[in-house]
Amino acid sequence: PSSVSVYCAATRLEEHFYPNCLRYDCICLNTSESCVLSTTGIQRQIINSLDEVGPTALLNPTRLYHACVQTGLVPLYMDAMGNIDQEDQRRYLLSVALEARLSRFLKRCAHDWATGSHVGAGCTLTFLVDWCWKRAVDLKENARELTAPLFTSSALPDRNVVRCLDHCVQQLTQLTGLLDAVLTKCCNLVVPDALSEMEEKYKGVGCVSLYFQVVQWFLRVGLLHARLEACDA
Repeated sequence: PSSVSVYCAATRLEEHFYPNCLRYDCICLNTSESCVLSTTGIQRQIINSLDEVGPTALLNPTRLYHACVQTGLVPLYMDAMGNIDQEDQRRYLLSVALEARLSRFLKRCAHDWATGSHVGAGCTLTFLVDWCWKRAVDLKENARELTAPLFTSSALPDRNVVRCLDHCVQQLTQLTGLLDAVLTKCCNLVVPDALSEMEEKYKGVGCVSLYFQVVQWFLRVGLLHARLEACDA
């Protein structure tokens, strides 16, 4: 008991009642017992809501989009903007789902939109595949910038570079899985020309994902660094 003291913080105490972090736990002590109180946090609540509501959440995405912006839920390599059209809001929310690893949600979008039942709202399989491709291109370019110094310098990257590369690889892998699901389960609902284009995009994203996985593995086991040292010698 003598080691327990009142919690003090430099920031205002009321800020701790509205955490934007994904998880917030605290332990309460009294004279006879202790208990653990948990809250999922505002960001996690938004992600859970997106997953629970499903693809219909993107039919009218404005409220959910602004909730993400207000709570700082910003996907990697994207900027949060106040006034954008609904198509860009959907792309933003799809990227949030991707970063939160909501693979099941993304595949449900593909399944529900492939029938064309939401064409009027702008939610189509073509829109989803185009977003998937553009997101993969953005991730590839950023991953390329992260890994470029590995081939020109013998210095190991800092933790932030490794962490960002991990995020890029993880999302590229998910996008490959999403395109695979589209080709496997929605092929009967896609015209041959569009199907051929989707197959090419699937192969492209898959190759990029595999390439950066190999670079990531070289980095983890030290082979890439050893190769540079050998060349210098």
